[in-house]
Amino acid sequence: MLEISFFSFLFYLVNYTFFVYSLISIFLFITFGFLFLFRSSLFIKYTPFAFKRFDEAPSIEKKISLLFITSPDFFVYFYHLVNWIIYLSICFISFSNVFNLSFSLRIFLYCLNYNLIRPKADFDHIVAHNVFSNRKIYRHKITAILITYVFPLFTLEMPGMWANQHVYMHHRANNSKDDLQTLMYFRRDSLNNAVWFSIGEFFNHHFRLVVWHYDRNSKQLSTVVTNFAMLYISLFLYFQYDYAFCLFHLQAYYSASIAGYFFIEFTQHALINPLKPEEVMSNTVSTLRPYLQYKDKKIVINNELFYISDILHHEHSREANMHLLDAPFNFLKSLDKYHDKAMVFDTTYITVCLCIVLGNFEKLASLWVPIGPESSKMTQKEVIDMLKDHTRPICEPKDIPWAQLPEWPTYMMI
Repeated sequence: MLEISFFSFLFYLVNYTFFVYSLISIFLFITFGFLFLFRSSLFIKYTPFAFKRFDEAPSIEKKISLLFITSPDFFVYFYHLVNWIIYLSICFISFSNVFNLSFSLRIFLYCLNYNLIRPKADFDHIVAHNVFSNRKIYRHKITAILITYVFPLFTLEMPGMWANQHVYMHHRANNSKDDLQTLMYFRRDSLNNAVWFSIGEFFNHHFRLVVWHYDRNSKQLSTVVTNFAMLYISLFLYFQYDYAFCLFHLQAYYSASIAGYFFIEFTQHALINPLKPEEVMSNTVSTLRPYLQYKDKKIVINNELFYISDILHHEHSREANMHLLDAPFNFLKSLDKYHDKAMVFDTTYITVCLCIVLGNFEKLASLWVPIGPESSKMTQKEVIDMLKDHTRPICEPKDIPWAQLPEWPTYMMI
């Protein structure tokens, strides 16, 4: 049994308490969460900022959109820009209290704005990739730069996070030992470890990312430092202006972030083939819903593809600048690349996450999509054994180049 020093115990206690508090905050924060769900399904079609297809939009919207986007194929990104403008406007009202609203009404407006109107993270994600790509979504590069580096600052969120952490760190390190986001060094079939990973990701995103870029003399270092400085200076100044609302915003923003790390970042790379741990097709998880479904032993596309989400993560990892609505079609054209027992499931990331951390491999095996002749021959027991094997640690914490805490915490079940 590993000994736990006082430092590690204190670290454990403080951070686990923080995580529990975050879960409670999340529960309170999603009082308006049903609006967020509707936004991703039915409600999204009937709001002024709904993500319609180009051919479904009124002619005036088509004409205006083409002033900003390079192709009708990117029409949803025009709505993303509109979404940001609406969101920023309401943020200004709730943050600045320019209309002298009561504190409770500002909280209500903030929650409503965050759940219903907040621009989808997956759009920000692709726009950040697009800043550094030759395949332009927006006619003017400044639009992508504003969305990636400027707009988040006015909502007191980390500017440039998608570029600094995701594009320049995660995609280049590709879940290897050098990746701050890697899951190789611990067992993934553990709720305790998943919680700690989420807490660690919070510190990675908001503190240690600067050190990672500094140690590698990254060309993005000056941008990272500037982004961090801008956020924390802004938070300090806003705290002087309205400390109560600032604290509410921080607990909501950080709680939502930690939940995202837990259900998305953890799950997308939680199942790793121990024989090929650094290959994209062997260290990544994809889910079919809501784009596709596995029916009668065939993968079929659902009728409507208006929902944008990075669920086919293998495709995004293979081609980072791919328009997410193209992913289902590219996936079906590239099924031969998935023949080596790729981790694809006919469900959502949340279900996969819960099955992994709770050790429900029977359920997870029933959701696995066997692609290719070898996978199709596997028995239920063989699939279960394979999934268990994919959750075991690939290396030890000491093998991770960036593992430089004063003492590596001994709370993870290696």
